[in-house]
Amino acid sequence: QVAIMEEGIATPVATSTIMCSSTVNGICEPSPTEVTMQVDGQTVIVHLTIVWADNALNALESKMKAVSLRFPNVAILAPTLVKELSSPTSMASAELLFRRNGKTFTMPVFDANASSPTLTSKTILEMGPQYLDNWKIPSLTATNAATLALLETSIDLVIDGVVVGTGILPAIAWDSAEQVPPSTGATMGIQM
Repeated sequence: QVAIMEEGIATPVATSTIMCSSTVNGICEPSPTEVTMQVDGQTVIVHLTIVWADNALNALESKMKAVSLRFPNVAILAPTLVKELSSPTSMASAELLFRRNGKTFTMPVFDANASSPTLTSKTILEMGPQYLDNWKIPSLTATNAATLALLETSIDLVIDGVVVGTGILPAIAWDSAEQVPPSTGATMGIQM
């Protein structure tokens, strides 16, 4: 049973039950497991990794990494956006919005090269220690659009306060201990 308690008070404000479909190497599958509850009329989604082991902390710590993100080059391919960004006023207002776990991070951008439609951002998002399984959507996730929007990691291009393009962060090879070099990094497209 999973319970949500408010301010440490022993009486739960919401409860739900979850069961493993199987265990693999002491880890409940699917992992992470998802529980959906209602608190004050709001849907609350809890992702859990359930470990059955003498030292469960070791299994959890092995999936922790410090995560930093940056978007050094954003290619603008849509001719209408290229034309709009040629305006100094529009370029000065351009920014990227990175969305993750219901939070939004703003990154200013500037024209990287006057001869090509490429924006750059020098901002580095220090996400801190992250449990890597939280970066994947559980296989049994409820399929309603509002739930998926909270779980999705995306980036928007904003000009003059209006979202003009959106892209989804591609899958990241979390099992790599190395930094992904920019030349071989994942490519993300922003759609109008």
